[in-house]
Amino acid sequence: MRRIENDCCSCATDTYPCRGSLCPLLNAEHIYCDKCKYELTGDVFFTYDGQDLCPDCIIDALIEDEIIEKEDHSL
Repeated sequence: MRRIENDCCSCATDTYPCRGSLCPLLNAEHIYCDKCKYELTGDVFFTYDGQDLCPDCIIDALIEDEIIEKEDHSL
């Protein structure tokens, strides 16, 4: 799941003051695993069958769809 959240990244300095709601960095996209809801910021994620999945959940999905076998789960 992808959501735009109003996050302040605290980029203001003495020479570059906070611009509040006009800041171009305020609205950040966050990506969450569609199965376990783990936030995937900076992590590797996979899009499979229309879902954003973390490494653990992609393995489970591929096993469920019989694309890989349970023992062969290294990506």
